[in-house]
Amino acid sequence: AQCEPKIGKSFRMDHQMDSGDVVQHTGEYLEIIPNEKLVFTWTSDFCENKSVVTVLFKKQGSATLIDLTHDGLITDDAREGHTGGWEACLKSLEKVLTKASKR
Repeated sequence: AQCEPKIGKSFRMDHQMDSGDVVQHTGEYLEIIPNEKLVFTWTSDFCENKSVVTVLFKKQGSATLIDLTHDGLITDDAREGHTGGWEACLKSLEKVLTKASKR
């Protein structure tokens, strides 16, 4: 992964699939409000077009709720694939943060 989280800057992530294939995801940061909101463009090998991801963070007690919206996915396959991908990412993040909080 390459990342420079500043408005107007870009990121790149190479995701190795179970098949061994590598899928590249790229985008540009559009809005950053620390601890509240992150908005970025998203382009990947699974999208025919550039789309936009918005992630909202809301503190709730000792936890943080995450609301992720991915707009601009124009095919059912793209929507289904990205839904599964984002759900897996968020579950992995939850596991890592839960493990870290127990230390």
